[in-house]
Amino acid sequence: PIKVVEAPRLFEANMDSLFDVIIVVEISKDLQLERLTKRNGEKAPLLLELNKENKIDENKNKAEFLVSNNSDLKSLKNEVQQIINKLKSRLS
Repeated sequence: PIKVVEAPRLFEANMDSLFDVIIVVEISKDLQLERLTKRNGEKAPLLLELNKENKIDENKNKAEFLVSNNSDLKSLKNEVQQIINKLKSRLS
């Protein structure tokens, strides 16, 4: 079976060795700010500042798969499904 764990600080906690596959999801800062503002209102700039600690560029190099979250939900689902298919084929 495939299990998914959301762990934003996986590398910082040095826990990446506990996983067989690492998938990193990236998003542009502008789109992230836009989405955070829609969801959280005026708190968004503060949340974005906090997220700067997330070293996405460094983490991308450690990932086996990189998913872009810069488009619509359908595109995101398609990308994720492709990864799931690749992982399932490894198990067979």
